Amino acid sequence: SVMTTPPNVRYAETFVELARKARKRKLGLWNETTLSGNEF
Repeated sequence: SVMTTPPNVRYAETFVELARKARKRKLGLWNETTLSGNEF
C-alpha cells in the first residue's frame, strides 16, 4: 500500500499503480531475493 499525506497527493495514483505492477512482476521490494533477506 502507498501512504499519502496532504498536500503531497499529486502522484498518489501513479505510485499505487507502479507499486501494483512491481508487486505483480516481483520487482524491487517484492523480489524473492529481497524478501528472503539474502540479497548480499
